[in-house]
Formats: sequence, structure tokens, C-alpha cells
Amino acid sequence: MNRNLLCITPLLAILVAVTSLSGCRTDKPLEGKLEANNGYPNATISDTDLQKLLRFQPYTSQRVENGNLQISQPVRSLADYSMNLQYRVIWFDAQGVPLAPQGSWIPKTLEPNQPDYIVSNSTSDRAVDFNVQFRRSRRGGGR
Repeated sequence: MNRNLLCITPLLAILVAVTSLSGCRTDKPLEGKLEANNGYPNATISDTDLQKLLRFQPYTSQRVENGNLQISQPVRSLADYSMNLQYRVIWFDAQGVPLAPQGSWIPKTLEPNQPDYIVSNSTSDRAVDFNVQFRRSRRGGGR
């Protein structure tokens, strides 16, 4: 009798585990988590390795003659080699809505430990904010 009980005990444990897991099922869709509405960073980087190699100073901005916004975003490479990157600027209106489709990626080479600047003009006088996106160059050459 004890032998039969020993064989049935693991089966009962598995049955209890499976039934308890099925009780956790939910038909509710998963919800995304909202970020705090503190504004999006003005400079974003595509990967963590690149993030370790770039540093930024506060940007400057001004309205130019036609009313469009012009920004200058200082950036510096911490690498000990020339770094080939690409960047693009996305402009936003007062409600945080992008003003145009995402632009083309622009090549940029940063020299080792030298300050450089991303200077860009918006295409609309409604621009009040921006985001400069950086990624490693997708074309050949450089690191």
C-alpha cells in the first residue's frame, strides 16, 4: 500500500501545480507603463555601448530670421579613436507632436576627446522642442 501511495504522491503534486497555474490566467490585455511627463531628453542614443562613449553639454537655441528654431547641441566622444556616427533631429510643436516625419540620418565623425556641435534648424516656426537621435554609422568605415 505504501508503495502505491509513493507513486501517486508525485502525480498529485504535479496535478496541484498545474491547476494552481491555470488559476493565474487573465484575459485582460497587458498595459504599457507610462513614463513621467517630464519631457523627453533632447539627446538620445541607440545603444548602451555608444552611450558610454558620448557626453553632452547643455544645448543652446534661438529663433532665426524666418522664425524657425535653431539649436546647437554640444557633443564629445570619450573614445580614443575617430567615431563614425549618424544623427537626426526630430522637431516638436507646443503639444509635443512631431512636426514632420522622421528625417534622414546624417553622417558625423567625432574625433577623440574633441568637442563638436550638432547645429540644426527646424523647418517650421511652430517648433518649440527637439530630440537629437544618435546611432553608430550604418555605412562602412570607422568603429
